[in-house]
Amino acid sequence: MTSLKDKYGEWGLVTGPAQRYGLGEAFAHHLAAQGINLVLVDILGEELQTQADRLSSLYGVEVLPVTLDLGRDDMLPELVKAVSDLEIDVLVCNHYEMVSGEFMTIDAVSHIDMMHANARAYLLLAHYFGREMVKRGKGAIILVSSLAAIMPIPYNVSYSSFKAYQLAMAEALSGELKPLGVDVIGLVGPFMNTADARKSGLPQFLLADTSWVVKKTFRNLGKRSRLLPGFISRLILLIFTQLLGRTRGTSLFGRLVWEKTRKILLKDKTTEE
Repeated sequence: MTSLKDKYGEWGLVTGPAQRYGLGEAFAHHLAAQGINLVLVDILGEELQTQADRLSSLYGVEVLPVTLDLGRDDMLPELVKAVSDLEIDVLVCNHYEMVSGEFMTIDAVSHIDMMHANARAYLLLAHYFGREMVKRGKGAIILVSSLAAIMPIPYNVSYSSFKAYQLAMAEALSGELKPLGVDVIGLVGPFMNTADARKSGLPQFLLADTSWVVKKTFRNLGKRSRLLPGFISRLILLIFTQLLGRTRGTSLFGRLVWEKTRKILLKDKTTEE
């Protein structure tokens, strides 16, 4: 079987990999285990350095941590400068920014900040590194979306909207770039056993393992443009969009998610105080 390194190249770039037990971390481990050197980009500098040291020690690969806010206006020139000597062969856009709450009570600046991180950054990263891959005639781009792209969540209006943008971009881009040697897939992230999900109190049986999700993604890369792994998440999608009816189901699901989210926010605020 051809390895990822043989098929695509020697360097991968993963955004949002700093958090322990996160999907970005799982992507980084999978690539490093295949002998692919890594550029890790995250706003959490201390955690990012720890992650980079861990991966380098475990797998013996080169790991370049780049502490950067991908919502910044000048983020692309800064990132390009940091990787100017490298050829990025695998791009994993996994970062996100989410502010939950009633759409009208969230200030406009926060909505725009989410747009910059979740839409503008995805576009710029896919455009810049995708063009370089097309020149070489090979490469891979993974855009990590969410169930919210298919089933928009009330009280997370902007987040849902930009996740839909990411998924649509991945599917359309796949059709353009596949003939040029670049594989693109949009991952509809299921419920997973990330640190945030564990904190939410969701039952463990609902949560897919992040490493399994990553393996499924790479097995389907180049074969399909969209992937929603996990029976539970597909079942939830079926119940809340088909059996209950899309309007009623998404409204109900939004309220359920918001109640969980609000309790977590209140708990975090109490802890900080």
